[in-house]
Amino acid sequence: MNEYMSIQIPFEQLTAAQKLFLYVDTRQPILNEKAIFSDGTKFFRIPQEPTSDEETKIRIRTAKNNIDSVILCYNKKRIPMTPEMSDDIFDFYEGIIPPIKQQIDYYFEIHAGNLKCYYNKKVMLKAA
Repeated sequence: MNEYMSIQIPFEQLTAAQKLFLYVDTRQPILNEKAIFSDGTKFFRIPQEPTSDEETKIRIRTAKNNIDSVILCYNKKRIPMTPEMSDDIFDFYEGIIPPIKQQIDYYFEIHAGNLKCYYNKKVMLKAA
């Protein structure tokens, strides 16, 4: 139940509609981790090898309608990513890194309900 409700009614006394509402209100999202993908190839990093005076578009793929938001993280900076396109199976998000003089590493912070996880090209980690 959410923080605004504190009704103490035994579960067996709830109506079917109340049980359904309780289920929907308290369920946890199921993150399709296998659908999440991004790497340094030309579809997911544009340009693939940016110069120091070029901005870089970064994409990440997720299962369709499976997450709430993605944040692109690098050099202690956080860029909210925007939905760019979708197909029948996947959503694609994009974020732009402004021109940078040095090579950087980046990762993604993914939010689905109250679940938060981190993804880079090597590993997916769930926040505690």
